[in-house]
Amino acid sequence: MMPTTLRTQHRVHVCARAVVILPLLTVLVTTLTPSASCDPASALREINQVTPDKKVTHDLELIVRDFLIALEKGDKTKVASFLSSRGTVVGYEPPPIPQEEIRNQLRNEKGVYCLLLDSECLRDEWAQFWPRQAPPANLCSLQEALRSSTKRRVKFQILRPTDPEFQNTWSALVTVLLTYQAEEMQSWWGDRLDFEFLFEDGSWKLYTISYP
Repeated sequence: MMPTTLRTQHRVHVCARAVVILPLLTVLVTTLTPSASCDPASALREINQVTPDKKVTHDLELIVRDFLIALEKGDKTKVASFLSSRGTVVGYEPPPIPQEEIRNQLRNEKGVYCLLLDSECLRDEWAQFWPRQAPPANLCSLQEALRSSTKRRVKFQILRPTDPEFQNTWSALVTVLLTYQAEEMQSWWGDRLDFEFLFEDGSWKLYTISYP
């Protein structure tokens, strides 16, 4: 059976559900250097229109900052704390992987753990499931992609889902644009990372991790 973390998907950024864009919030942050001390939140200040309200928007800024720092540090316990109670979609299409299953994979250092935090583990899993197909030369974890970039920019959109299951909540599409020192150094993830967060129980939680 093909591993959940390595399902082939088209590289097209789509939300997992249909959405209605309220007065669209688009934030393009200033250039950032990828270090554990980087603070995207400090740059998320030029906002055309604040929606749904300042506190919810500010909380998203902090979550984006803390999530990227946790990935760069390889803090799997902290990464697990961002997972949505609805589960997390890995790739571009539902269904989501249950929260507890991903937590187990992080604890046992397999599956989603490899995709996010361990390049060697990810290559081993590739070899296990596709022994006759060599992995891409630039195959690496999300952590390594962040660490190997020289600059990054973060932008997000806050949306209101139309799916009845997700009404009365907010969805945030977060894109991290990566710059590398040279084109040949670009990782398997390409020049952008795409995530979706849901606002649930008063906090933003990770609902989608998109990958090539």
